[in-house]
Amino acid sequence: MTSRASQPIAGSSLCDVYVDESSQTQHRYMLLGGLIVPEEVSRDVAAALGAARLPELPFGEIGWTKVSNSKLVAYQRFVDVALNGKLPVIFHVLIIDTHRIKDTAFNAGSREIGFNKEIYQLILKCWRNHKARRFHIYLDRRNVTKAGNPSIDAQLSLSRLRDIVNFGIHKEKRAADWPIRRIHYRDSNRCDFMQVADVLLGAIGFHVNGHRQRPNASSAKSALSDHILAAAGIGDVMRDTARWGRVTIWHRQMR
Repeated sequence: MTSRASQPIAGSSLCDVYVDESSQTQHRYMLLGGLIVPEEVSRDVAAALGAARLPELPFGEIGWTKVSNSKLVAYQRFVDVALNGKLPVIFHVLIIDTHRIKDTAFNAGSREIGFNKEIYQLILKCWRNHKARRFHIYLDRRNVTKAGNPSIDAQLSLSRLRDIVNFGIHKEKRAADWPIRRIHYRDSNRCDFMQVADVLLGAIGFHVNGHRQRPNASSAKSALSDHILAAAGIGDVMRDTARWGRVTIWHRQMR
């Protein structure tokens, strides 16, 4: 089964894309996810996420690592804002087999450079699927500055990354302007959009990296991850979905 078919997001105004990463150094598969929220519905999505928190989760950061049985129903309500189809929210996931990464051969021996290239690929994927749109990209500050993890600003500035992506887009299709208008950091602990991206990505990674199949798997995370995949229409996370869908999965084929 693949993700439910849909079309590119209608309209030509801005979309905000909230980028999160998961399982970067601890597991075989690294995941990057981009939650696309059209600007014209951003306030509606924010209001729906805020309402979904209540009454169990009025304050504090919602995240995959915090899923518990006592909060399970609230977490399901929270992710359903992005999955129920009432609002045009899209989640694109890029999966990389870390056993196939060859930083020495292709990235000057730098995992940071390799990580930056995957961010580039995810942003390019968002543009390819929704070419009529322009984009503001937000990266989770927590993920890109954590000690021991590759940091995007260790090798290039965000403005330089924006320029590189736009140059890549122009190679594919000459555009009147640059579709990627800005790339900024956003603190996930104060951003519900980033938090829903974290939970969706964590649920997919839970299956991709084999945690769901373990005998001692968390019952709450198992239930939530199953709920998310069922709502997204995804039966096998190890296969690519259709190009368009409420949730899409793309396994990067490394050279």
